[in-house]
Amino acid sequence: MMIASTGNDFQSEVALLAQTAVQLGEFGRSGRKDDFVSTLQALGMIREEAEDLWDSLDHPLNRANGVPWQETKDNTDLSSHFGIRLVPQKHPRNWLLYRLLECGFPDIISVTVRGKEHIGGLASKNNPNAQRLEFTKRPLDPMDRMMAIHRIYKGEQPQKFLPAIRRAAQTLRSSLGDETGTKLAQVLFGCKMVIPFPKMARLLSQVIHAGQNKRIVTLVGAFCPDYAYEETGNPQIPYRYTFDGLGKGVGLVAQQFVRILPHMHAFLNELGVAHRIVLGIGDFEADDQQTLNRVKLDRASFIAKCQRSLDAFRAQVPSEIPMTLELFDTARGNGRLRPYAAEATTRMHRGDFGQMPDLYDDLKKCIGGIHDQYDTFYRRWHGDGISAQEVRNIIFAQGGEYASIARIYQEDFGDNVIILAGDRPEMHRFNAFFQLQPTLCAKRAY
Repeated sequence: MMIASTGNDFQSEVALLAQTAVQLGEFGRSGRKDDFVSTLQALGMIREEAEDLWDSLDHPLNRANGVPWQETKDNTDLSSHFGIRLVPQKHPRNWLLYRLLECGFPDIISVTVRGKEHIGGLASKNNPNAQRLEFTKRPLDPMDRMMAIHRIYKGEQPQKFLPAIRRAAQTLRSSLGDETGTKLAQVLFGCKMVIPFPKMARLLSQVIHAGQNKRIVTLVGAFCPDYAYEETGNPQIPYRYTFDGLGKGVGLVAQQFVRILPHMHAFLNELGVAHRIVLGIGDFEADDQQTLNRVKLDRASFIAKCQRSLDAFRAQVPSEIPMTLELFDTARGNGRLRPYAAEATTRMHRGDFGQMPDLYDDLKKCIGGIHDQYDTFYRRWHGDGISAQEVRNIIFAQGGEYASIARIYQEDFGDNVIILAGDRPEMHRFNAFFQLQPTLCAKRAY
């Protein structure tokens, strides 16, 4: 998916948000709080906010009245049709409608609550206690007027969508030049990847500049083995791992790389940047006897299936892409992964997160949020009986693995490395534990 003047790609993304809104309403009507909360967390909300929104649903007024939501006339009508209207005593009634769009498109809409005054600074005639909303970013229509949110949900293309993306890519444009920075933003947006924040964008620009100065750039990454998974029916978290077995095909995370690689390869080729791609599969997960028990395999069989997955991956990527696929620990770790991971994990338990705070200003909040967002994920993997402390220990142990993988790639390929991430963006913050390296993350798929 690329940004285009036709607006088709924007419309498809908005259609996904509308589908999510409909689903949230269904969760509300059927009392499915866990599904409601997890869907909002997948969009980037913290659990506390998601649970507060659940408690704020205005159930008596959330109804469709037999009219399709596409025929709604205003924002409030749309909120009711979706089933996500909120009680005004707690939040503005359309707050969740706006927050969904803000989570999906933070670069074109930003909304905050400012006191008790209504829009325009006057007290609301209908509700004197109505909270005033302030849109610091809001799309404009072709006549340069503020565009009604219900029109955006129906797929109308805002006039200022592309300039807003350009503003979001400002750091890339400043570092790489207007044309190159915008093209990279288009590639990332089209691949459903996270647009880098300023500090990350500067790291990325340094590597791309080195490539433009005839240095070889190495795209690296590691992905999970082909654990069993299933569809969820939730457009924001389309899949969930069941861990009921291990396949020998292209796993859920590896599919993200298959999708992304051709676009990154074409972008770097267009810049004239010589590059190579080195990807590894997590064969080291066979070190965990609990994982082997869960998938009912011995260590040798586990690793053999990982190799078959690499073969399947190679078959799905165009042959002209320069790529090395390997069993990460067997072929590259050379005894380094476990000691490096143990060092990082031990330090994290002491409150030492290495260089991560230099890159991430909200580190403490994010690390704490991993537990909330992925609690059920870890319980499916390691069993429902594990405690909150055990989940935290697992997160730090996995974080140590992410840190050690990044360190090994830096040791082997130098500073001109870009890490590609196909799984949970939050976990890839651990890549910066030993050294600062640019990471480009796909949006969450599970």
